Amino acid sequence: MCEDCLPPGQPPAGFDLDRFRQLLAVVGAHRQVLLDHAISDLSKVRRGLEGGDVPLAAIREHSHVLSALAGTLGETRLQAMSEMLNREAHAGRTGDLPGILDRLDNLLGFLGAQRTT
Repeated sequence: MCEDCLPPGQPPAGFDLDRFRQLLAVVGAHRQVLLDHAISDLSKVRRGLEGGDVPLAAIREHSHVLSALAGTLGETRLQAMSEMLNREAHAGRTGDLPGILDRLDNLLGFLGAQRTT
């Protein structure tokens, strides 16, 4: 996990908590299912982006998925970072993977804490 991670349960700075609460209200009784799937999908993205030499095709794929998930959950800064990463990968550059992974770790910590509340 990242050095600058927030304590579990703290939403990342700039997180749209209202959007997240609206999403939880929409899914109602299926809250746990949503959180479980979000954590699973985000963890898969994280595994695909971590490590040394991540192929550009993998960066494009995972950043696209991450952008959609982050936006849906209300993590608008991570969404913007993921969109930039995707553009960078299309241009043949790897972009800010460490910054994205740190931000993703914070989101995963926040979501994990929401499963128990």
